[in-house]
Amino acid sequence: MRPILNAIGTNICHVGPAGAGNTIKAIHNTMSTVNTCAMMERFAVGLKAGFDLKTMADIVMASSGNSNALARVDRALIPRHFELGFKVALMNKDLDTFQAMAKELHVPVSVSNMAQH
Repeated sequence: MRPILNAIGTNICHVGPAGAGNTIKAIHNTMSTVNTCAMMERFAVGLKAGFDLKTMADIVMASSGNSNALARVDRALIPRHFELGFKVALMNKDLDTFQAMAKELHVPVSVSNMAQH
């Protein structure tokens, strides 16, 4: 399968037996969702407190809070240009997968619970 996968992507990782990729995808997408929700919540508070969005983003990017989610500030938030992206229904499917996996493994995941609802 590697030649086929190499033809459609560059970051190919073998993570385990059949189904393991779906598990990693659910973990990744849950982390992305939680990060994005936290970022937007904090920006909303900062904006209400009178801070400039770009200034807040620049400070966070220069310190320990930097993430790829911050690229959305210049690309979408400041110009108010929101393009269609990953569908909420698909994200919720991945969050459901993650929640089910965490429950099965008896791992409490309260932060991702809040991000989903």
